[in-house]
Amino acid sequence: MSLLLKYKDKTEFNTHDQHKKLGYQSSNVSYVVTFVSNNYGKEAIFTDLSGVVHKLRSGMAISEGGLLETNNQRLEIRASSGITFRLDKKSEFSIERTIAGVVPVYYGKVYIFGTSNNEFVDGGKYRTSCYNDIKPGINLLIMNVSDDVDAYYGLDEETVIYEYDESGKKFPLFISGELIVTELKKDKNTPMRNRYSVIKQREMTNLEINKIYSYFVNLVNWR
Repeated sequence: MSLLLKYKDKTEFNTHDQHKKLGYQSSNVSYVVTFVSNNYGKEAIFTDLSGVVHKLRSGMAISEGGLLETNNQRLEIRASSGITFRLDKKSEFSIERTIAGVVPVYYGKVYIFGTSNNEFVDGGKYRTSCYNDIKPGINLLIMNVSDDVDAYYGLDEETVIYEYDESGKKFPLFISGELIVTELKKDKNTPMRNRYSVIKQREMTNLEINKIYSYFVNLVNWR
C-alpha cells in the first residue's frame, strides 16, 4: 500500500483486496505496452509508489509498484502469459498482489482476449468487482457504468466470473455467456458472498456488437 498513490476515484492504492498477505511475492509474467494512441490531450502515465511520473511509450514494461492511467490515450498491453489488454481512454491498469496472487488489476473500459495455448490463464481483476480466467476464444469487455455497477460483455466463449470470500475460498458469481451483457451490482457493506448481485442479463444488440468489434477488435485502431 502507498500513502502517495491513489486511484482516480481517490481510494487508496491496493486496498480493494482486504486479505492479509505475509512475506514477499513477485510475478514472473511480464506486461509490455505494445501500443499507445496519438495524443490529443493529457498523456498516458505510470506513477510509481514514490510518486514519480513516467510518460508511457510502446515497448515499456509495466511491473508491480505503480499505477498506469491512460488519460486521453488508448493503450494495448500484452502479457507473456498470453493475454492482451486493450484500454480505452480514462482507464487504469496496475500489477498488484491479491488473494489470487500477483495479477493485473484494471478499471475503466477494458477489452481482454486470450492468445495463449494454455487452457486457462488468470485474467486478473476488474478493480470494483471480480476476477476472471481467459483462454483462446474468450473475448471480454468490462466497463463501469455507475458507482456500484459494472457491465460484462461476453463476445465469444463462456467464462466464469468469480470472487474470494473472507476465508480465501473461491466462489463463482455468474457465467459470462456468448454475446451476453451482464450487469453486476456491488454492496461493499455486506459480506463477500452477498456483496454482488446480477441485476440484468440480456443479449447484446447488433449495434453493441458492431461498436465493440469496430472499436476494440479492429486492428486498425491498435497499430
